[in-house]
Amino acid sequence: MENNLRFRLPPGSCVMETGGYKNYSRIMPKDELHALITERLGIPRSHIVCEYGMSELSSQAYDTEISTQNSKLKIQNSERRFRFPPWARVQIISPETNREVADGETGLIRVFEFGECVFRHGDSNGRFGHSPRQQF
Repeated sequence: MENNLRFRLPPGSCVMETGGYKNYSRIMPKDELHALITERLGIPRSHIVCEYGMSELSSQAYDTEISTQNSKLKIQNSERRFRFPPWARVQIISPETNREVADGETGLIRVFEFGECVFRHGDSNGRFGHSPRQQF
């Protein structure tokens, strides 16, 4: 942050954070990145939308629901869980057994996309909090 630039985006603006900063020039924890976004762009944390996806997937999951109501932006992210669209399902599986783990346990994320009739198995870790199996 050599230039120390700061901007104030218009009220109601959002930022899409895709997590693509991992394993490049440095690793930055998500909380630190979100603090920088808030500080440098004037975007509240509630207006930072996080996305989960892989280049092999046709569908992505988002941790925030954005809609418009009476021409005003409405953001819902009280439970910051990633949600896939209805045509995708998620399993959290054990790397040792290749079987689905119990709710609350950590494992590898497996995504089934029924629109594409394929599934992808990533190397990211995830944990189910609650069903349905469209979110983690």
